[in-house]
Amino acid sequence: MTAKDFFDQKFASKLQADAGCLKSSGVTAKSIALDISGSNGGQWTFHFDADGNLKMESGCVSSSATCVISTSDKTFEGMMTGKVNVPMAFVMRKIKVKGDSALAAKMGIALQKVMGG
Repeated sequence: MTAKDFFDQKFASKLQADAGCLKSSGVTAKSIALDISGSNGGQWTFHFDADGNLKMESGCVSSSATCVISTSDKTFEGMMTGKVNVPMAFVMRKIKVKGDSALAAKMGIALQKVMGG
């Protein structure tokens, strides 16, 4: 599954059914932007409200984001299948975070849990 398919279809469907699906991240009242390069990538911004409910929009609204996560479509797909070691990819700069990297880690862990990763 490509990153674009994952966010535009699978995760969008999950989010529509349960806006609180990432509450386990502990993220509240913050925005996180995701920029995935490559032909199967895209840009999305995740807005968490004060209760931890999430709204996702297409596009990278980096001006309002607490952190911006950047990676390639191949790295993201490897993360979702378990073929890419996320901490190692971060150290090797295959995943880049501008802003609060702890926030990015919290969201990543919650996203993997909720999507069965």
